[in-house]
Amino acid sequence: MRALLEAMTRLSCRYAVVVVCLGCLLAMAGTWVFTARLSVVTDTDAMIDPSLPYRQAYASFQAAYPQLGDTLAVVIESDVPEMRQRALSSLSTRLQGDEVHFKSIYAPQALAFFQNNGLLFLDYGTLADRMDALIAAQPLLGPLLREPSLSLLLDGLAEAAEEGGQSANAGVIDSAIGDVARVSENVLAGRPDVLSLQGLLDQQDGGYMAILVVQPVLDPSRVQPAKEAIAALRAHIAEVQAQLPVRVDMSLTGKIALNAEELKSVTAGASVAGLLSLVLVTLVLYLGTRSVRAVLAMVFNLVVGLIATGAGALLIFGSLNIISVAFAVLFIGLGIDFAIHLLLRAREMAAHEPLASALEKAAGTSGLALALCAPTTALAFLSFTPTDYAGLSQLGVIAALGVFIALITSLTVLPALLVLLRIQPKPARSAAQSFAHTKPRLILMFAVFTLLPALYLAPHIPFSADPIALKDPSSPSVQAYQRLLAQDGFSPHVMHVMAQTPEQAGELAAQAKMLDGAHRAVWLGSFVPPEQGDKRDLIDETYFLLASDLLSVTIQPHVEEADAASAMDRLAKATGLAVFMQFKESAARRPELWGTLGKSLLNTVPDLRDTLKAQLTTTGVEPKDVPKSIVSRYRGTNGRYRLEILPANPLRTQENLAAFVDGVQKVFPTATGSPVQIVRSGQIVKGAMLQATLTALVLVSVFLLLILRSVLQVVLVLAPVVLAGIATLASAVLLGLSFNFANVIVLPLLLGLGVDAGIHYVRRAFESGDGHTLDTGSTGRAVLLSALTTIGSFGTLMVSSHAGTASMGQLLTLALFWLMTTTLIVLPALLALRVKRRGAAA
Repeated sequence: MRALLEAMTRLSCRYAVVVVCLGCLLAMAGTWVFTARLSVVTDTDAMIDPSLPYRQAYASFQAAYPQLGDTLAVVIESDVPEMRQRALSSLSTRLQGDEVHFKSIYAPQALAFFQNNGLLFLDYGTLADRMDALIAAQPLLGPLLREPSLSLLLDGLAEAAEEGGQSANAGVIDSAIGDVARVSENVLAGRPDVLSLQGLLDQQDGGYMAILVVQPVLDPSRVQPAKEAIAALRAHIAEVQAQLPVRVDMSLTGKIALNAEELKSVTAGASVAGLLSLVLVTLVLYLGTRSVRAVLAMVFNLVVGLIATGAGALLIFGSLNIISVAFAVLFIGLGIDFAIHLLLRAREMAAHEPLASALEKAAGTSGLALALCAPTTALAFLSFTPTDYAGLSQLGVIAALGVFIALITSLTVLPALLVLLRIQPKPARSAAQSFAHTKPRLILMFAVFTLLPALYLAPHIPFSADPIALKDPSSPSVQAYQRLLAQDGFSPHVMHVMAQTPEQAGELAAQAKMLDGAHRAVWLGSFVPPEQGDKRDLIDETYFLLASDLLSVTIQPHVEEADAASAMDRLAKATGLAVFMQFKESAARRPELWGTLGKSLLNTVPDLRDTLKAQLTTTGVEPKDVPKSIVSRYRGTNGRYRLEILPANPLRTQENLAAFVDGVQKVFPTATGSPVQIVRSGQIVKGAMLQATLTALVLVSVFLLLILRSVLQVVLVLAPVVLAGIATLASAVLLGLSFNFANVIVLPLLLGLGVDAGIHYVRRAFESGDGHTLDTGSTGRAVLLSALTTIGSFGTLMVSSHAGTASMGQLLTLALFWLMTTTLIVLPALLALRVKRRGAAA
């Protein structure tokens, strides 16, 4: 091996121009491959082995209900229910006409079916309360429905206020006066506002929400297949918002929107981290070498290897995922180590050696250690390959490939560059004895003292299986998703159960209603309301009382300034609210304010009239009346019927989500859905992390034992790694960090990096026969410089807006800090203690 490495370097120095030209050609070819094939898969489900039973069950479900997958959700929110409904109806109509960008639209709250029959879906008690509120408000609303007039509205409120809250509609009147006061104040301030008459009847706390689900037309040739559809959807939303008198929030979320924004945050974060990593590594290299030419040579060598690794990754896998896209930062942190050790060892041998000869001998010494480090690091990365976590195994394969590419370029391209640039390595200066060498027992006692509490804390590090926690928390799609999660009846955590017949679906729904933690169970039969006869009687009675108001000749809202001023004056005196008198005085100077106020207060009268007409004239629902758009979502292409189980409470914690999944699957073992994917995938990844760590530890230990042929050397190499791993886990617990889908590679990576540093130290110590490896020669400085460049490289991941990538940077930086501490302090102390004991024995 030594002869082979020396020969590679010798030939590279002899034919330096050829080697550098070949390196440039490799970089250009790799750049073409990388730019032509680059794509990133952001779906976390795709990173788990698709052959697992729960994954196959979900795939079968998606095949039967294709309209439920690959969707965008528009979350429409407003404090004014009429504006929310207008936005929903207008957007739904526009999207249905855009067949170029959208395959299907599902907006149940915009369907005439629910607008006509919505009251029938309320339970009898709630319906009775709603009808009582409507009847109580009739003295105020009835005249408005017949003749929408500003003065009539203000006079009606003033008269009710003068009665002193004795009427049956006192609650509605108090709310109406408060809302009219708010609108009047906003009109004076020039802020758009409207009075919600529907809101007065509902008396709902908080805003109103509606959901529109759309299936976009995807372009698989694009890195972002839904890019054009999302752009078209945003344009439609902007046009709808421009037509409304007040602002209505309309946000995009759903799987496609989340993935699209995650792709942007991941790629942007990886690009920034990669560039910043290269800058920091360059700075550290200059501080460590004090040679601009040497730094340029190492950076060029690094870029060649990086491009070759990226191209190789795309040729092997065809695409990257949200974890493997961080390979560039990992390569920079790992690949530069080879160049550092080779250059500093050449410096050490350069007292009376020509450059080419020094490089050749460095390849035979440090290069041999590097040739041992490469497979150990690769084994650590490849430890995820036999697990079910396919997403991380991809990064492992790419990183392992990069390790060997970095080794080869460091022994060929780098020496050739150093020769062409005529860099004469400077001999390294001797260092004073380190504290680790002079006081080894004290250091080891402190290490043991620190290890005991760390051993207690380490097992308590949590694991987060929520894929949303990996995304950029500031992205609009994530924020909209979180609002959905908190809203009753809109939770995205839905479980699905399949039934063979409608009768069986009804039986399963009855069982599901009894489940703890279940809010409701919905199936096709749920769209035929129960007790329709009694409900229709109640609705008919209310309609009889309001028919004259609803069937009157439609009159457009109008404003008569003199009457409005008189009514406002009366209202100000009756309520004692200063805003009404202030408005009247301002309107005397600016008469146009009356028109603005009239539009704001009477804007929703037509909406209320149309809504009440539709709701109070319902003729009932039969199974044949259920729209096809609903039927297709509950009866699959395989003829089976879907039962939808919604959670009773927002599932904000992993414990609550797991309890919901376990509770449903205890009764319905074949239940599937996104909650199952999240919980079971988390279990798979957590198990993969433990399996990979143990596999890496065993493989690396066996490899070292075969190569070093010394149990003592293997123990010395692994000791600082084990200590660093325990310290990392304990520190993470204290800092509130957790494992997730992205950062579980930290422990195997720590093993690979730690073993590399240990090999250099132990090999040098046993070659020299003493324990002064930190105090003399280049090994200590090379390990320190490598550790600083690696920390600088991996630490840049923390700047990413993508939470998963940032968490990887946080945990890696913490792990590398402890690895540097144990390698530079604890390991030298162990080696020094060994030498002292051998000396005492002699």
